[in-house]
Amino acid sequence: MTTDVVISDADAQEEISIINPIPGEVIGAVKQFSRQDMQDAVKKARSAQIEWGAMSVKARCRIIRRWGDSLWDNHKQVMEIIRKETGKNDTGAFLEIIGVDNTVGYYTSRGPRILRSKKRRPLFP
Repeated sequence: MTTDVVISDADAQEEISIINPIPGEVIGAVKQFSRQDMQDAVKKARSAQIEWGAMSVKARCRIIRRWGDSLWDNHKQVMEIIRKETGKNDTGAFLEIIGVDNTVGYYTSRGPRILRSKKRRPLFP
């Protein structure tokens, strides 16, 4: 099922329904953003990027690892949300969490090395 999201100049407070694909029932709703909502979100994200970029890579990795740990701490609730929103079974939902955890583990353990400054010889002298 696809949902078309329209960003308009209207400041409507319409909602987009979240539908469980198995029984077809509405399980929630999210606000449809107006153009101004979207511009405000981008402005906020750009501001947060300045603070995030000022942190060391190791500090950012610690934050991401804590987020990954909280995913495991709440894995039953997360699996339930995944199942309801996608129609996946327990195994499929659990594999989603494992995939995220593997990605978090890879980048938090290798990020500082991958992102460190390196001297490279120029292609042409």
